[in-house]
Amino acid sequence: MEKWVTQRTDDEGVLAWFRYFGWLYGATKFPPTDFSAGALFTTFKRRADANDGTLNDLGYMVSGGCGAIAGPLVEAIEENGGEIRTGTTVSKVVIEGGMARGVNVECQKPVVPTHIVDTEFIAAPIVAVAVPLWQILNVVSSHDLPPWYVDRLRFMCRKSLNTWTLTYVVDKAPSFPITDLMCVPDGPVTGRPWVAAILPYAEQPGQYAVTAFLYTAWHEPPSYFDRAEAGVRDEMKALFDDWEREIAQLFPELEENLVWKSRSIGPSSIFENPGNVGHNLISMVPSMVPEGVDNLYFIGERTQEAEVQGIYGSAQVALACADRILES
Repeated sequence: MEKWVTQRTDDEGVLAWFRYFGWLYGATKFPPTDFSAGALFTTFKRRADANDGTLNDLGYMVSGGCGAIAGPLVEAIEENGGEIRTGTTVSKVVIEGGMARGVNVECQKPVVPTHIVDTEFIAAPIVAVAVPLWQILNVVSSHDLPPWYVDRLRFMCRKSLNTWTLTYVVDKAPSFPITDLMCVPDGPVTGRPWVAAILPYAEQPGQYAVTAFLYTAWHEPPSYFDRAEAGVRDEMKALFDDWEREIAQLFPELEENLVWKSRSIGPSSIFENPGNVGHNLISMVPSMVPEGVDNLYFIGERTQEAEVQGIYGSAQVALACADRILES
C-alpha cells in the first residue's frame, strides 16, 4: 500500500490518512507495507456497507463501558424466562449424533486446581457459544467436529490482534477535541502507533473517559497467550509503563485531572496479515454455524457474519443468530 500511494501523491496529509487506516484496519505498524491498497479498499467497502455508507468505526465504543450493556441484557433474558448463572463454568457442549443436546456445567468450583469436579447436564434445543474463536475448543470437543475444521480453528485461534488499553477517567473535559479516533502515529517513548477516544463517563456526571488503544500482533512479544510466565508479565508491565510515560509527555492534563485509571490487555480479533486479508480472512474464520453440528451457533465478532470488529460486530452476529433460530 505504501508503494501504491507514494507513486500517486507526495501529499503528507494523504499519506498520513492511508497509513492511519492501513494500520487501523490492517493492524500493521507504520509504514503498513504488509497491507495492500486492494485489501484496504476492500476493507473500506465492507466497513461502508456495514455502516450506512460511512467509515465510522466507533460502533465498538460503549458509553458507560460494557456494564451499560450487561444490565439491560440480563433484564431482557430474565423477562423472557431465562436464567443467569454467574460463577458457573460450562465444562462441555454435549453433542450426540451430530446435534447439540445441551451443556455440562460444573457443580461447584474446584477446591484446589487439581480437583476434578462433577458436572450437571442441562438439556437445550439450541446451544449458542459466546466465547471467542481462541476458546471454542475449550468448550466444544475437537472429537465432535470434522478434523479439517479443527485444524483450521487451531491455526487461526492464536493469530490474534492483541489490544492494550489505558483508560483515564478525568474530572475536567480534555482540551483536545476528538470527533473520531485520534491517532498518534509514532509515540516518542514506545515508538508505536496508537489511537484514543473520549466519551462522557456515564456513571458520574462531569467525568470523562479517555481510552487509548495500542495493538500488537500475535507474533510480537510480549505474547498474551504466554502471560502465565513471570518474564512475559514483566515485559507487559514495562510496555504499559513506557506507554504511560508517553501519554503523560504528550497529554499532561490527563494525569493532572485524574480520578482513576486502569490497564487491560487481551485478544480482540484475528490479525489481518498478508496471507489473511479481506475475503481471504473471511474464508478462513468460521461461520456462526459450525461444520458438521446442528443446533449449535458460535457468537463472536470474528465469525463470517460480522462486518466489523468489536462489540458492534458481536451484536451483528447475535442478531443474525437470533433471526436464524426464529426462522428455523
